[in-house]
Amino acid sequence: MKRFILALVVAVAFVAPRETAVAASPPEEGAGITVLGYGSASAPPDSVRIKLIVSEEPIYGPGGPVLKFVQMADLEDVRDVLVELGIESDAIEINPFTRDYVYGPASSAGELTFTYTDVPGLRSLVESLLEEVEDRRGPKVSGAQFDFRVDDCKALETEAMRAAVADARDRAERLAATLGMTAGNVISISEDVALSDSDVAVEGCIAKHYTGSPGGIGLFSGRVGGTNSAVKVEIGILVKTTFTLEASE
Repeated sequence: MKRFILALVVAVAFVAPRETAVAASPPEEGAGITVLGYGSASAPPDSVRIKLIVSEEPIYGPGGPVLKFVQMADLEDVRDVLVELGIESDAIEINPFTRDYVYGPASSAGELTFTYTDVPGLRSLVESLLEEVEDRRGPKVSGAQFDFRVDDCKALETEAMRAAVADARDRAERLAATLGMTAGNVISISEDVALSDSDVAVEGCIAKHYTGSPGGIGLFSGRVGGTNSAVKVEIGILVKTTFTLEASE
């Protein structure tokens, strides 16, 4: 009989459900929980900063490519075409000393930079320019960069900040809940920004600006993590936020 009872007790011990949740200990005074929050905001562009690359195929000598600068007269010819297409002459910046990666990083080139506010008419402008200079002798427009911008960038940035803070709160609450606790007040908050060569702080605003290679003409240039195109300009903000860690009521 005793053996039967002992066996029954052992069997019950094996089949009885076990409590898996561990009761959370009260948080220590000053304990905190730190999370990252991400927010983004976007708007249609108000203007586009255009950089045109003007160059010609390099000449090769016995020792390799021969250095040959683009003449100012050739750059001024392209500027004159832009003026005929409605661009103010004083708004066009000319730089005779740059490079054209189409022919290699050692190839000399010139560039013309200006701001254009008729974003929907951008393709028409570029196509008209290329058509005008296609048959001319000498350097050609071999590449372009398009940097789309919004006038009130700071307002867009603030919208992204609010979204990032809300995301941080949500993540902190979910993370604290895994401990049976809750996130309380904010202890500290800071931007956690890692700018790459294509994410440039411009005019006091951390925006997505296209700064890629000028080796080709492309009107729509999007990247992972943010968009800078004729359709929209997107700003992304990452914040590192620390909340107090509190016991759930």
